[in-house]
Amino acid sequence: MHDRTLRLLAAAALVGGCLGAAPAQAQVNPEEGGVWVPPADDTGTTDTGTSDPGASGSDTSGSGQPAWYQGGPTGQEPAEAPPEQPPASTSTAAPAAAAPAEQPGDGRSDHARMVGRVGVGYMGVTTVPIGSVDGGGLGLDTVSAPALGIRYWASELVGIDVGVGLGFLGGNAGGGGSSVPTDNAFAMLLHGGVPLALFHESHYKFVIIPEVNIGFSTGTAFGASSGQDRGRSGFLFQLGGRLGTEIHFGFMDIPQLTLQASVGLYFEYTSAGVGESNDGSIPDASVSQYGLGTTVQGEPWDILLGGLTALYYF
Repeated sequence: MHDRTLRLLAAAALVGGCLGAAPAQAQVNPEEGGVWVPPADDTGTTDTGTSDPGASGSDTSGSGQPAWYQGGPTGQEPAEAPPEQPPASTSTAAPAAAAPAEQPGDGRSDHARMVGRVGVGYMGVTTVPIGSVDGGGLGLDTVSAPALGIRYWASELVGIDVGVGLGFLGGNAGGGGSSVPTDNAFAMLLHGGVPLALFHESHYKFVIIPEVNIGFSTGTAFGASSGQDRGRSGFLFQLGGRLGTEIHFGFMDIPQLTLQASVGLYFEYTSAGVGESNDGSIPDASVSQYGLGTTVQGEPWDILLGGLTALYYF
């Protein structure tokens, strides 16, 4: 029994010696990607402070593990790589130019923009009286003389109107193979005014226009023979003013174009007459009259004849 126990102990000692002399297991080196086998006298757990740092595979990091050891169950897990940084931009292209800021409006009305500019256009119809022969007596005709002129705004308040109107009548009448001339007439009208823009806003203005019109007319009233032909004439004087609104077409991007509608109040003096006949058989005759009234004395649409004007500013 005692001998058997001794033999078992001897066998155990022999097995233990054999196991202690077995070569160390191979270990994976994660830095080189191969297999590293420590030397036979290296246990893989060298004591810090006693191992030779210059020996192959025995460099330690102060934690009792070889320097290449990164932890993990087998020691082959590499350290976490730092996050990839985007490459720095090397573009030298100039930044895109910013879009130009929209220029704000200057806040001026269309009328204010026309100050210092000249407007040309139609300034209304005025008729000039002229004498006529009516059954051997004196009659009264009129000659239409539409005025064309200019308007100049010296300031936002005060402007100047100057216009000239011309009219002519004439012709022939025939029958039975003969032809005789009809009474003819020529008229000229001089127009002047001082428009005042009492109020203006964006595309319109309120105006009052003191003005004066002076007209002359002349012509011939033909008789049955040349001896009975008679000269005829007429005169017009109007002093007064108009009140109305002038619209600028700035809402259609044409602020230079305007349309004015107005009514007027005038003192008017007219005279007309026919002269003595060429043979002296018929004496001359004349008539004159005066009055005060508005420009719209008939139908409401008569305002379109004498009170509607149009101008274009340059």
